Amino acid sequence: MLEAWFHRTLPTGSAIDITSLIVFLNGTTDAPHFLMELIQGGPSSLVVLLDLFPRRDLPPHPDYIDRYYGATGVDSHRQSIARIPQVRPYVSPSLLVRSLWSPTAVVVDVQCGEGNESVLEEIVIGQLASSAMAALLMSGSSTVRGAWWRWRRRRGRAWWLVTR
Repeated sequence: MLEAWFHRTLPTGSAIDITSLIVFLNGTTDAPHFLMELIQGGPSSLVVLLDLFPRRDLPPHPDYIDRYYGATGVDSHRQSIARIPQVRPYVSPSLLVRSLWSPTAVVVDVQCGEGNESVLEEIVIGQLASSAMAALLMSGSSTVRGAWWRWRRRRGRAWWLVTR
């Protein structure tokens, strides 16, 4: 498990905060690796990346797709996140960055508008946290689930970034 937190004050005076949780599993399971990244550039905006990195090349392994992505209903959580009014799909302007995400990644931009920090907090603690946990449960890996709970417990209620 790798966790990281990065804070940088920008030349404009604003700041950017990035929190990452990456869990790579050993060879005893075929379950996908897990990545969650939260990038906050302001108190009411957030870019969220949830990804289950496949351990196999997906096109030639439809059975792997069915087992870890199709049969688990993991895409229903992406659809649920997409229905949140403040959420828009995020597309990085960098081809390199986009190439790093798996085809199963959920990458969204949450924009709540100035003065709506509490709305962002509700979205993150509610729908985004439950979708991240559901992805872990669907991965079938108790190692990943345990890592998630240890990471979240260390951060308490404010496990996500708040720049105030």
